[in-house]
Amino acid sequence: MLLNFLSPSWPDMLHPGGRIDGEYVQNLIGGRERSSAADFFVYGHLRLDTRRLGLGDGHIYLQLLAALNAHGNRPDGGAGLIQAVSNLYAGQHLRLTKFYYAAYRGHNIYRFGILNVTDYFNVVNGAQYLLNSSFSPVPNIADNISATPTTPYSGLGIMVSHRWQDDVVRAGFFQGDPIQPFSGTFSRGSFSIVEWDRQTSLHKAALQWQLGAWQYVQRKHLKTRTGPAGNGIYGAAAIGGQQRDAFVMVGQNISGGDPVTGFLGAGVYCFGLLPGRSEDVTALGIANALLHGGGAETVLELSYRLRLADDLFLRPDIQYSPHPSGIYPAVLVALLILRWSF
Repeated sequence: MLLNFLSPSWPDMLHPGGRIDGEYVQNLIGGRERSSAADFFVYGHLRLDTRRLGLGDGHIYLQLLAALNAHGNRPDGGAGLIQAVSNLYAGQHLRLTKFYYAAYRGHNIYRFGILNVTDYFNVVNGAQYLLNSSFSPVPNIADNISATPTTPYSGLGIMVSHRWQDDVVRAGFFQGDPIQPFSGTFSRGSFSIVEWDRQTSLHKAALQWQLGAWQYVQRKHLKTRTGPAGNGIYGAAAIGGQQRDAFVMVGQNISGGDPVTGFLGAGVYCFGLLPGRSEDVTALGIANALLHGGGAETVLELSYRLRLADDLFLRPDIQYSPHPSGIYPAVLVALLILRWSF
């Protein structure tokens, strides 16, 4: 029995991998103050298929993150933006960011463990090619709740997805303070989210529709640490194919919401805009966050993903905001990211 379990097919159950990201951010003009930062990230993951363990169809997934920020604070801090220019920031960390079990049962998928909400909810085709944090997830969630269970503070939770034909409904319940993952896990608060996705086709184009609702509750004494309680809704739509796509995203708070009460964003991307560069991606986006007390913050982003080799990419990116946080002078921020996947 043991020899059969440790047969030569055992390594086929294990799927290691990872990536390395190097990022440089420079506030060129305006904002709160001139600033720059360099960040370095190493992700390593291991996926274990569970059929041969007697757990049925599914897998166990583990991911570790080692992150180093040269200045010890947010790379875009001097820009004065509420909508962070980079979604890679993780500070100084050596942290277990994912460790969960996923079980496939018919049309359902169950997940339990340390999860990243942005892997499953509010994932929009095309938004992956834009770096501003507004595009995953909408900022009336991400920018209001510093304890949203996302990397590097992925949180303990449970979620289920159900698929039938072109529709998927998913729901999740997560701890409300993932910064302290094993301290008063759910007594310190909770984050709940539910979403409906539909994918259809129109002639040769793929259509994606998305509607979701969320609620965040926590102990009052944690308000300054994890953000005020609140709830809201969001939606998104995308149309395109494998080579080009356009999308729009909206979000609105029903209660709570500080500093962001609502959001409207849109973007487009395409492969092979430049001759002879069919694997490169050009993306353009606009993100408009409505601020508590009035006013708004708009960010325009132009990004280019240059393929250097099979698993090596260089991403120059530039972002402009005419009125960061509604109070600072116009800002122009440049980013450069080098990514190697293995």
